[in-house]
Amino acid sequence: MSKSLIYEKYAKTQGMEAVHVPRLMLLLSGNSNLTKIGDQNGISGSIHELYVLTAETEATQKMLVEEMKNLQKSTKYEELITVKDNGDNVAIYAKKKGDSIRELIICTQDNEDHEVVFVHITGKMKIDASKFTN
Repeated sequence: MSKSLIYEKYAKTQGMEAVHVPRLMLLLSGNSNLTKIGDQNGISGSIHELYVLTAETEATQKMLVEEMKNLQKSTKYEELITVKDNGDNVAIYAKKKGDSIRELIICTQDNEDHEVVFVHITGKMKIDASKFTN
């Protein structure tokens, strides 16, 4: 499973809050909802790792916003959804391998609270399209 390159790049940066939750910790949490995604929404699979970066300064916010722009230009990730509302932005990207989503990246930018958050989830999540059409 791939590491989060953006997380690795910024985890030790001053003004950046970084959280990494490996699979073992997810399993030890005792909450299977964290590691297993239910099939009721047409998505099944498990989460292997979770990475979160929160930019706490204007400089680190600019860094993460630039990374988000690079993701939009990247051919490695497919854009699932982008929402822009009164200066707030949310974007979700996926990296597929075969019929599974192997990585989900969620990027949020809240201009009112001056908060930028990057979430990277790795795992093996399968999508059953028939669940969405029935």
